[in-house]
Amino acid sequence: MKARASSREAKAAPERPARVDGREVRGLRNRDAIVDALLALVGDGHLVPTAQQVAERAGVGLRSVFRHFSDRESLFAAMGERVFAQAAPILAEPPPKKGLVDRARDLVARRVQFFERIAPYKRSANLRRAESPFIKGRHQELVRALRADLVRRLPELAE
Repeated sequence: MKARASSREAKAAPERPARVDGREVRGLRNRDAIVDALLALVGDGHLVPTAQQVAERAGVGLRSVFRHFSDRESLFAAMGERVFAQAAPILAEPPPKKGLVDRARDLVARRVQFFERIAPYKRSANLRRAESPFIKGRHQELVRALRADLVRRLPELAE
């Protein structure tokens, strides 16, 4: 009888919110600050910022940069994810249901907007592509995606 009562009590007891570890929250905040700093530095024209510059801009110690990102590839990946998340919607819009000339103009307008958005990050990546397998792979993915988008918007080109 006692076991039943305690199981009922457990069901009726309100659930406690999960305990949040302040160190984990601070770690995530620092990681985001590091990626934000890299994005800001590259966006401001520092195409190859040093880890020291990133740490200073993020307001964290140099060791924090290396603690969160064990190598440059992982830092490039985090920056690439953010840039892609911001720029991908530009290309995601469906093509207009218009004639060839209007669709071509729409394609050009979207590409201009897309490349203006990613320009400093693309320049930075171009400088590091030869030495970075991650950046090289992402560049190849971008080329394939842009070609597929071109054919999607202007299917006449597939013929």
